Amino acid sequence: MGAPDRMSGFVLARTASPSKKDIAGMATALLRNGYDLCDFKVTAQDGGAPSSVPLCPAG
Repeated sequence: MGAPDRMSGFVLARTASPSKKDIAGMATALLRNGYDLCDFKVTAQDGGAPSSVPLCPAG
C-alpha cells in the first residue's frame, strides 16, 4: 500500500519473520512501482526481526 506521490507506504507480511526470498519479492515490487527502497524499513517484530533496518542495500 503506498501514497500516489511514492513518498510513503507499507508492506504487510503474513508472518513476523518473512523469508529473504519474500523480502526480495517485496523489494522488487516496490522498485517496479517507482518507490525508493531507502524510504522503507523492515521493522522489529516479536518473533521476527530484532531491530528496524533499512530495506535498501547498505552502501
